[in-house]
Amino acid sequence: MLPSISPTTLTLFTGVVYALLSITVWVTLRRQRSTPHVDLWTAGSLCLGLGVILLALRPEPPQWWVLMLTNTLLISSNMLRVVGLSLDPGLPLQLRRAGGLWLLAVTVFAAVLAFGSTQWRVGVALLLHAAGNGLVAYFAMRSAQRIPSRSGLVLAAVEWLVSAAVLQRALAVLGGSSPPSTLSPELSFWLLAATMIAAALYGNLGYLGMEFDRLGEAELRARREQLEETARREAAERSAVQLRAAIDQRDRLASERDQLLQMLAHEIRQPLHNASGALQAAAMLVQAPQPADSAEVSGRLVRAQVVLGDVRSVLDNTLAAALMLTRRDPLVVQDVDLHLLAHLVLGDLPDAQRARIRVEWYTPLRSAELEPGMVRLALRNLMRNAFEHGGPEVIVTLRIEDQEHPPAVVLTVADNGIGRPGPTLEEGGAPLAPPSAGSPDAVRRGLGLVIVRRVMALHHGRLVLAQNWPRGLQARLVFPDPTDNPPDNGPGASARAAGAAP
Repeated sequence: MLPSISPTTLTLFTGVVYALLSITVWVTLRRQRSTPHVDLWTAGSLCLGLGVILLALRPEPPQWWVLMLTNTLLISSNMLRVVGLSLDPGLPLQLRRAGGLWLLAVTVFAAVLAFGSTQWRVGVALLLHAAGNGLVAYFAMRSAQRIPSRSGLVLAAVEWLVSAAVLQRALAVLGGSSPPSTLSPELSFWLLAATMIAAALYGNLGYLGMEFDRLGEAELRARREQLEETARREAAERSAVQLRAAIDQRDRLASERDQLLQMLAHEIRQPLHNASGALQAAAMLVQAPQPADSAEVSGRLVRAQVVLGDVRSVLDNTLAAALMLTRRDPLVVQDVDLHLLAHLVLGDLPDAQRARIRVEWYTPLRSAELEPGMVRLALRNLMRNAFEHGGPEVIVTLRIEDQEHPPAVVLTVADNGIGRPGPTLEEGGAPLAPPSAGSPDAVRRGLGLVIVRRVMALHHGRLVLAQNWPRGLQARLVFPDPTDNPPDNGPGASARAAGAAP
């Protein structure tokens, strides 16, 4: 048998629960966030608790001001909670409209209280409370969907249940009959009590859970924005680093171009002057009244030819260096006949130097994937350097061989001259030196090694300088298999390779 509790005690208990839980919610959420919608919700819940307490403690028969105060508190509670929920972004409810609805509800109840019967007073009050609970349920559902929050959806369901129960009671009162029920009065009372207790408890606890969900969503959104901001900052820093690297590379290229122009002006002016003088002297000997010695004329012409060859070498190296600095297209290699390449390189040299060159084959290969023009220029520079620093009796050897680990074609230019000191071998030649840094020959040899290094960088190979046994110097050009290297032939790659160690 169910215990017996009077309706007054149950109503008073429900009001006290509403009031205490509203204060609890306010204290809890006030520590987390100070926002107007929390204050409005807790104020509305407190008004609801006080109104229910007054409803339980009102005297019999109740005076009009007690009824007016009680129902004003109940109407205000619903409107304050609706405004608190509507302050959620995306659910705008104008305060003027909310104030107008509150004023209309209070005015209607005051008119019914003044001129209506008891039946109409109770019925209209219940209709107003049902409409208020319906608005609370609607805005709670919309707010819960936006967060999203399961607690908010349960809160909306509880408010809808309360609204439906109050509306059913209002229609029964206005109809002049008690609500039909097949349940016993005692069981019906306890179902009503359970509904009131559930509304009293979850009316505030559901809102508390919804606010915690809102806080969690805001924290997650803030964390996501922080991660996005960090990613944007890192991307900006990477872009800044790349921009600085591009600026540094541009400055290096501009400096190298300036040095190339300086060297070009220095290297070509004097050799052209010497060649012009040799040709003029030869012309004077030919045009002299007395026939000139043919050997002397031939010597003058050979001297002019040698000087013009030097000028040609300087022009080729300078133009090649300028093109390598500015090239952006990938290197186009082709299957080059190594015999033909060797003959072309020998044909670029004077007859006297060509007679002191030996070609040795240590491989059955007859072709390789190369860019013939650049490789020809690189071999010519190495041979000219060998003749310049090796001495008047130097013998230069061009060896063509291959290696297996890793697979590569190796072209070696070796001499039996005086060699070069160890530090020079380690440096492999200065990248680019201004004309004032040394003699013209030293500058030309330094540029020649720079050309060789860049040619090897474009082929993803390397230049290896070493002492030749038992005397002299050897320069090995190692061309790896093109299928084992990525196609990175831009100006940045050649610029990086120019300053790299062999």
